[in-house]
Amino acid sequence: MSYGEYARVDGRVVFSMPTSAAVDRPDLHLVDLSADRVDWARTTAYTEASRASHYLRTRADADYALLTGDIAQALNDISLTTDSRERVAIVQRARRTLAEWPPAHYNYKRDEVRGMLGMLDEAIAELRAAAGAERFDVSLVASVAAAPALEELLPAPSVQDLIDQTLAVARITDVPAERTSLLSVAVAAIDQHVGDLPAEWARMARASASALLARELQIDRSYRVLGAEMLNLATARAQTADVRGVERIIALVSRRDAALGSARPDALNGILTAVQDQLDAARRLRLARDRWAIRLPELRRYRDTIGTSLTRLSSIGPALEDIKALSGSGPDAI
Repeated sequence: MSYGEYARVDGRVVFSMPTSAAVDRPDLHLVDLSADRVDWARTTAYTEASRASHYLRTRADADYALLTGDIAQALNDISLTTDSRERVAIVQRARRTLAEWPPAHYNYKRDEVRGMLGMLDEAIAELRAAAGAERFDVSLVASVAAAPALEELLPAPSVQDLIDQTLAVARITDVPAERTSLLSVAVAAIDQHVGDLPAEWARMARASASALLARELQIDRSYRVLGAEMLNLATARAQTADVRGVERIIALVSRRDAALGSARPDALNGILTAVQDQLDAARRLRLARDRWAIRLPELRRYRDTIGTSLTRLSSIGPALEDIKALSGSGPDAI
């Protein structure tokens, strides 16, 4: 059951589901389901019936009063108009407004509108005859369409109904965090209203929900442990540029996920992304080491080439310092 309007986005349906029996301000839980889990034919029919019921309770009388006021004004305008064609046009506009009103207002007062249409049809025929028209407009005899049957609205849900609904949605949602949250809400609601619920039903519903909740929490913990373990292992191997070792960790993550029933696709993607980052780091380090290995012989040759010159420069360092300090030095010092 949706509280307010639902939204369909990219194959998903999002709605606010009441989880308490309060009429004015119920507790709500945001639900995100795959759209193919919804019976859209019944949902659309029930939505229309619900909107019709709300409209008939709140606005129908006021809107009908405005309609009858507009028609009365049109009839008054006829009495003030001397041009026969304009009088016909006024009545025809009023008739069109009447004919279009019931379908747009959930067929409220349909029979009364049909009666007024008959009256206006007679008036139009008389006015056209008075104006000398010989052709009769067959569109005037079109009547208001029969009202479509609306779905029968269910009574307000009881606390037990709401808990049942919460558990049902928890079982079909494919969002693990939402499933855990819904199960927690259901268990809390059973504990809160245990005195108002059938004892055996409450016992069995709580046991079932608690078991499902414990399983979901255990799966969450397993994936957290898996993520920490695989990331630590991948980081250690990446620091030694062990590319093949990190690649084997990716395969290991997939096997461990399968062993857990592939129950957390989002968590798996997060773990694989983190390990992939370490694989990229290992490849960069491996490439840097390979480049260093290629350049190392050249660097050693350069060191050997300039080694003698550096030694000679080091040996004349004191003489250069004397020259810099103007402390005196012989012409053969350097």
